Amino acid sequence: MIFSKLHDYPEAPPFAGVKERMFPSMAINHSALASSFLAARE
Repeated sequence: MIFSKLHDYPEAPPFAGVKERMFPSMAINHSALASSFLAARE
């Protein structure tokens, strides 16, 4: 249940942090998206 919610909002920084902690192997692909999103906010 919670996993599908996280997957629905991959661009949200809080969800990205949780995903990287729970799925370190997936974080490799996801971190590029999260990094670019966080950089865009700054």
